[in-house]
Amino acid sequence: MFAEDEARAVLRRYGDAVAPYLAAEYDHSTAVEARAHLIHHSIPFARRRSESYRLGLHGLADRSKQVRHEACALLAYAQRPEAMSALEELLEHPDPDTRDDAVAALVALETGNHHYYRDRDRTDAIFWVVNPEDDPHVEEPDLLDRLTGVVLAPVGWLRDLVLRRH
Repeated sequence: MFAEDEARAVLRRYGDAVAPYLAAEYDHSTAVEARAHLIHHSIPFARRRSESYRLGLHGLADRSKQVRHEACALLAYAQRPEAMSALEELLEHPDPDTRDDAVAALVALETGNHHYYRDRDRTDAIFWVVNPEDDPHVEEPDLLDRLTGVVLAPVGWLRDLVLRRH
């Protein structure tokens, strides 16, 4: 298992409870990679936790392009229209990659489709699955399945094979 996968697995176990700790650590991190990872790992919580959302806003002003990229991604995923003014400020940023990231995040917010942050040509063929509910290939269980807790869907590697994902 790669270190990134391990980190994701640990964070998934703790769920939303880690959001304030990730945000609090950001101000103490001097390494660019650490700040970028803190924002990156906050993305899954950006819709539910205000700490994560505020971390994305804070990251827009970071001196590192990598950190600003992750901040734009977080705000695109958060889908909070109030982030638009902060992202619009980046449209005048001297770094062209940062401007492109800001445009992509604004498009994601304007369309209400976070997938467009990754699918910058809007092909609708690229999906950014941060949380399970983001996967358009997985059907929601019907009411009976939700009530009984029984979902008749392939699991694990079989599910991935059926959905042709590797």
